[in-house]
Amino acid sequence: RSLEEHIASSSQRLLPPGKPTLVWKTVDSEADYRQLRAGEYFNHFQQNRVLTTKAGLAQSLKEYSTSSGVNADDFFPRCYDTAQKSERDDFILDFRRSSALRVALLHRRMRR
Repeated sequence: RSLEEHIASSSQRLLPPGKPTLVWKTVDSEADYRQLRAGEYFNHFQQNRVLTTKAGLAQSLKEYSTSSGVNADDFFPRCYDTAQKSERDDFILDFRRSSALRVALLHRRMRR
């Protein structure tokens, strides 16, 4: 069974008859919103990828950091939109640095 089928059957079982129906999709489209019937709710917010996708949230945090002078890394884990070449390069560099640090720490532990 697919994830969508499992969630759909679980939500139908958990929601009593006559109560709202949750329509679950892993990805949304405009057609999904047009097909909703009265009493049905969707697990997405229409036209709101800025907050509801990882890439959108990462971009929002980057813009907030730039405009406010607050470092988003202080309160939110590092994240990258790897669809963007510059961010993909930043991710690779960060991964390499983290890996090198881990090796150095393991080596240090072995020397004790």
